[in-house]
Amino acid sequence: MPKGPEKMTNKFELVDRFPELVKLKGVVENNAWHDYDDVLKHTEVMKNVKSIIQRDNLEVYFNQPVGGEFTRGETLVMAAAFHDIAKPETIEINGTVTSCPNHELIGAGQTEEILKSKFDNNVVNRVVSIIQNHGVPIGIFSPEKSEDQFKQELYKLKQEKGDIFVDLMVLVIADTKSSQLNKKNPEEFNFRISLGNKVLNELSLEN
Repeated sequence: MPKGPEKMTNKFELVDRFPELVKLKGVVENNAWHDYDDVLKHTEVMKNVKSIIQRDNLEVYFNQPVGGEFTRGETLVMAAAFHDIAKPETIEINGTVTSCPNHELIGAGQTEEILKSKFDNNVVNRVVSIIQNHGVPIGIFSPEKSEDQFKQELYKLKQEKGDIFVDLMVLVIADTKSSQLNKKNPEEFNFRISLGNKVLNELSLEN
């Protein structure tokens, strides 16, 4: 795999590069997916993204240019860094349980404001679209879905979001791996990771 994703991680994983990410520090989530998890720490999802996009069958796809010197892989790493940017504004606490309703949509808008003066429009638009839709596959990959439901909803997502479908598949796996679902519900964690890997392994991409 060329060094693009590593270069992007070096560019974007440091908080001092994007001080807007500092606000995530100290925002703590506790729910089915997070065990008193600091949202800034959760941006480590980038490392899992970088690992997944190095798979042989995904290499050509994620090496395609998006805008300027950036590739699809690099924009996905950037989206991973900002995917929960709106959780400080949207967090709700009910007893000891937290939720962040609409953080995807609000975060997409915040990210656009942060990035639009810094990067090519194609890069910004792709990052924003990934962030806005990153919660959709979480519901689709639910063990409560029948196989037919899963296939239908996955097909619908691919038809509607074909330009970022693969990116969303990678991000949902990376996001799950970066959660504490494995600790809180190992059976569901293994189901989601296994199903996600199956989807990725069956992809045949050339562009």
